[in-house]
Amino acid sequence: MMTNFSCYLENRLPPELLIPILTHLPDLESLDSFLRASPAAYRVFDTQSMQIFTTVLSSGSTHTYTCALIRIIALIRANALPSTVHDLITLKDLIRHETSPHRWTPPRWVHPPTSLPLDLPTAIIRELLAVNRNIQRLTFGCLEYYLDRFTPLKPFNSAAFSFDSTRFSDDGIGPWDDKAADTIYYYPVHDVGPPSWLEQQRVLRAFWRIQLSHDLNVALEAARIVLTDGWEGLNAQRTSPAELCDVPIQLGYHPTEDCEISELLLDTRSINDSETILEQELLESATQYRQDAADLIAESKYWRFKKDWAICSTLTDQQWEILDNTHRSDMWYFFQLLAGSCQVHDYYFRSPLQHAKFELWRPFGFAIWSTSRMAGYGLLMPTSWYAAGVGKPFYEAWRNLLTQEQLDAVEEESKRKEEELSGPRPPGILY
Repeated sequence: MMTNFSCYLENRLPPELLIPILTHLPDLESLDSFLRASPAAYRVFDTQSMQIFTTVLSSGSTHTYTCALIRIIALIRANALPSTVHDLITLKDLIRHETSPHRWTPPRWVHPPTSLPLDLPTAIIRELLAVNRNIQRLTFGCLEYYLDRFTPLKPFNSAAFSFDSTRFSDDGIGPWDDKAADTIYYYPVHDVGPPSWLEQQRVLRAFWRIQLSHDLNVALEAARIVLTDGWEGLNAQRTSPAELCDVPIQLGYHPTEDCEISELLLDTRSINDSETILEQELLESATQYRQDAADLIAESKYWRFKKDWAICSTLTDQQWEILDNTHRSDMWYFFQLLAGSCQVHDYYFRSPLQHAKFELWRPFGFAIWSTSRMAGYGLLMPTSWYAAGVGKPFYEAWRNLLTQEQLDAVEEESKRKEEELSGPRPPGILY
């Protein structure tokens, strides 16, 4: 039957009927597979590549920010960046505006959304399909890599844990002196299964950000981007993916009747007092995978993962909103409660892991995982709210994933920070 259908598709189906079929494919990978399998579709694509590509790209299966990254890469390859992009600053403004929720106030990028030129060469579109094929395999390989490190974890916590976030430090006891309870209770882990759409999209976007940085550097080295004020410095030093997804030093929020000013400041603090943001940690996770994995996963393994990890449920608005937030998540919020400010040593901050670096938990893929996966291992609550008393077993669960050497290093850093950062607290910091 499939053979007869293939013959009909190749020999009898009019080209004008092939176009609706191509434009209704669910994602770029399906389009790529169809074009490689069907000579007739391949020929039709040559005549309507822009219409087909843009329609499939915006079908809703790929997150909006990833679609924007792909468009910007296409513009770089076609040497068709907007004329308003003339230096590194304006390029960053464009990338930030279209691929993250961060905004300057007043806005620094006020131009219409980027779109692909109608005369974008089909060869470039085919290149993007090939890049997407490669990134899909990187994404699934990366997810497997971190799942293999996360799944065997056996976090433990105890209601009798001695850590007390409500006790003040005027008793002369440092937070590192709070020790775990003698009795260990292993958390009965609940594995939520294959990577969700949210987890897949987080990794996919990270690899497209890395690709954007690569394409920009290649274009500069080949002098395909006109050098004007500001580009010379960029050309002398290669850009990094993290540099292209940074956030403003001060986020611009407008207070409204529905938003308390304290909430605005807290949201700002969650970024400005951190050495990195969630999106940068996703980039670090993806980069670490590439360093450790010599080759792409085999085709047979990839297609097995595609079958076993298929997303069956309908995507919810909440899933999209979580992915919209590139700088934080429930996990990242709890990490802030765990490690505190990287700028200030807070005497009233009782976490025994104050000043701990996120890189300690990066090998387990924490930046990637959804709240439900983390909660299934006793590392987060199923919701985003953490009362001080409720948080105690979660603090212990995170701490007991570290080696004694790592714990000793965190303790030493906390003592050093206490000596270095003691004294008057700088203005504008919330405690």
